[in-house]
Amino acid sequence: MGRVVPLLAAGFGVAVAIAGLNATAAGVSDWSASGYGIHSDARAPGRMVPISLEAGTVHPEAPTQVVVPPGGPPTHASGWITVDLTAWGVPPTAKAAFLSFKGVITKGSQDGTVVVYDFARAPGSTCCQGPPGHENYPTDWNAGPGLVLQVAKQLARDTVRSWTTAIVPLVNGKFEFAWGYRRIEGDWPYGDAVGTEVHVLGWLG
Repeated sequence: MGRVVPLLAAGFGVAVAIAGLNATAAGVSDWSASGYGIHSDARAPGRMVPISLEAGTVHPEAPTQVVVPPGGPPTHASGWITVDLTAWGVPPTAKAAFLSFKGVITKGSQDGTVVVYDFARAPGSTCCQGPPGHENYPTDWNAGPGLVLQVAKQLARDTVRSWTTAIVPLVNGKFEFAWGYRRIEGDWPYGDAVGTEVHVLGWLG
């Protein structure tokens, strides 16, 4: 399960590499020194996890609302959640966050489509709205901007752990996040277990 980091091909690789060379000593700051294009986690990637949500497991199910997009299937949607990254060492002056999104599916004993999706946007943005009457609850059905992760499985007892990355704009150290899913209802091992995580890889500014 490799983590895809397409930004390395876009000129950020040098900054990340330099940050890594300066992060070998114990007791260093969480972030690389100022002056680099991207401030990477100086200890290990994926260590900071401000979002971890799941459904269909023994743990409490993350709250969602069932919405039905036009022409689409009923979908559990979380609605927009404001995530404050200043609690994770990202300064309020940061322009954007370099985030990794993880989608988790563990199929139960029944065949049937299961989907997990994530959205992200800047606070105050009006993009990425949900269906009429549920504008605050985006779904992946015919989705466009803001969709950063979509994972699907069909066959019983199948599994997937999928990663994507995105640079997400920040306002005062915050961004907005939404996730959702469709699954065979019931707890695993009969129903499908699903989940998502957001990892902070770095910030820009």
